Amino acid sequence: MCHGCGEEFFDILGGLRPSLKFYGVAPYDSIMELVDEKDRLDRKKHFNGKKVRIGGFFQIFKKNQCCVACGLKGTQFILLDRTVRPGEPKALLPLLCADNFVLLTIDHIIARSRGGPNTFDNYQTMCWNCNRDKGSMDFQEYMAKQTGRFVV
Repeated sequence: MCHGCGEEFFDILGGLRPSLKFYGVAPYDSIMELVDEKDRLDRKKHFNGKKVRIGGFFQIFKKNQCCVACGLKGTQFILLDRTVRPGEPKALLPLLCADNFVLLTIDHIIARSRGGPNTFDNYQTMCWNCNRDKGSMDFQEYMAKQTGRFVV
């Protein structure tokens, strides 16, 4: 894996979404300073003269930039260039990842398949690997499976 630019990470992701183009890597703080407490709706901010798509999920990353299961810390954002809607100017899509380019995601504490709501108090930060392993388990179930004991 390329540890300098994230291009190999992009090659994997770009295969899934061909409309995305790799733009660069930005430190965690440089993107998070664009997020304030009221940014719950998608807003377009600017980073290095380019529009950045900042959504409400960034409040979750602002609250906790580490995976709640394994502790992996999100230290940088991969910036992908994409068209928001046909005919609109392009905006950068920031994806939080660790130094080793493992993606950090938003996870439902109580899985949607088990009736968990789509609300901010039911979201948490998880790395892609832990989120994939957790599947539709509730967070406490997953942690009990990982540690052999129930977590409150």
